[in-house]
Amino acid sequence: MLKKKNFLLVAALLMLSLLLVACGDDDDSANDADDNGAGVAENGDDNGDDNGDDNGDDQAGGEGSDRDDLIVAIAGNIGSRDPHGSNDMPSSQVNRHVFDRLVEQDEHLNIHPSLAEEWEQIDERVWEFTLRQGIYFHNGTPLTAHDVAFTMERAAEAAHVAPILGMIDPDTVEVVDDYTIRIGTEEPFAPFLAHLAHPAASILSADAIGDTAPDDTQPEQLVGTGPYQITELVVDDFITLERWNDYQGEMPNIRVIEKRMIIDAGARLAALETGAVDIALNPGPADVERVLADESLYTAYTQGLALDYMGMNFNHEYLGMPEVRQAINYALETPVIVEVSTEGTATPLASFVPSNVFGYDPNIPTRDQNVERAQELMAEAGVDGFEMRIVTNQGNAARLAAAEIIQMQLQPLNIDVSIDQLEWAAYLAALDDNDFDGFMAGWVVVTGDADYGLYPLFHSAYHPASNRVAIDSPELDALLVSARSTTVESERLDYYSQVQEYLFEAAPFVLLGNAYVYVPMQPNVRNFVVMPHQSHYFGDVYFVD
Repeated sequence: MLKKKNFLLVAALLMLSLLLVACGDDDDSANDADDNGAGVAENGDDNGDDNGDDNGDDQAGGEGSDRDDLIVAIAGNIGSRDPHGSNDMPSSQVNRHVFDRLVEQDEHLNIHPSLAEEWEQIDERVWEFTLRQGIYFHNGTPLTAHDVAFTMERAAEAAHVAPILGMIDPDTVEVVDDYTIRIGTEEPFAPFLAHLAHPAASILSADAIGDTAPDDTQPEQLVGTGPYQITELVVDDFITLERWNDYQGEMPNIRVIEKRMIIDAGARLAALETGAVDIALNPGPADVERVLADESLYTAYTQGLALDYMGMNFNHEYLGMPEVRQAINYALETPVIVEVSTEGTATPLASFVPSNVFGYDPNIPTRDQNVERAQELMAEAGVDGFEMRIVTNQGNAARLAAAEIIQMQLQPLNIDVSIDQLEWAAYLAALDDNDFDGFMAGWVVVTGDADYGLYPLFHSAYHPASNRVAIDSPELDALLVSARSTTVESERLDYYSQVQEYLFEAAPFVLLGNAYVYVPMQPNVRNFVVMPHQSHYFGDVYFVD
């Protein structure tokens, strides 16, 4: 929830804040492929406030409305309608409606049956799923285990979703009969069910795709069993989803969902305030306090699963030294950076695992600002300053603001920071090419399990895809593999504690904030549940007069 401003802090940083005002209306929710890495652990933290995480009961009552169309303002374009073709949040939110998965997660990240009515673990690597019968794809063909096998084998080879489903071993996929399927992983993998709930694990019709690569412009090839079908998509403008009336699950309340692509956060909020849209996703930090105070709107929120950070390139002459990376962490007052850059919409991270994710260890030490200790570490490393280029993506005001404070606070170490704002494609290319010294980024631990927040970011096998800092440690790799391989919860927790202790010493990141997820909406919207991983479902919404 939004914290009150520390007026002494704001006064001390007044000059800096004035420099950042111009950025306040920019969008702080770019379609970061790294942001949606996007379960199973309890999300035990609640909001501790009257807003809660849905609006089913908290608002004043009213008579039910006959209206059955919903208009949502979203922050960016749909990367791909193919669940295996992209890993951005807008695409995942669409796929959540068009396709079903074997299992689903609720807002507390608990696993529930979906296309699979039951399952059991056959051995440490293989699971068996029993499918519901009488389920049909949108093209009228019945769902069978052959479709699931086709989907899983395809997903296992898809580069875009490798952190989510790349652990599937295609050789273990076995059709037992038309409604029984076995799926295994290359190594024992404890959070497997959580990964199968991700939109990337959406089940596709094998007959519709056939032997050809699907054309994203031909929706008839990308057929699901979900409650909605895509009826129109205009790039840079909108996408329309229409309820499929033959759906075999719980029928949605909403008949038509129109998602309007409004990149600018201020423009999304303006569309909500004028009544042009019913729900506006991803308000900018500068707008959150405004929507919370606006009595003509309702804002649902919950603690998110994201960590924002500045990564440091291990291939850099000086940043490759742990003493230098530790010195940078000591030089920075991260609570100030988080407070000012996010305008109070995030809380400082205490560890590399957010506090509401399985595997978090509250006993991991932290580094408070200590410039003298930072200078000592630089001297021990034999480094008397250097130039450091930080890259960040255009349109993300919070990351730019954080980079500018880092730039200022590293001056006592004689580190001359330059900030390079890149448009999205160029930013990703810089990360892919290892063309940076530091980079501002984020990662959403959408599964709610530490494996997804640690393995892709720090295992050497994932460089440069998601291990952008190029850390390469056999010891760390072994800990990460052990943590995901054992099914004994206490052992997993112990391994993740060891991983977090290792990362504290290695200091590959400057850890910044864990943001809340805020979703402002019209006051007549009911039954919307805000999801901590942001893959929201809109079908259960209804309106009151």
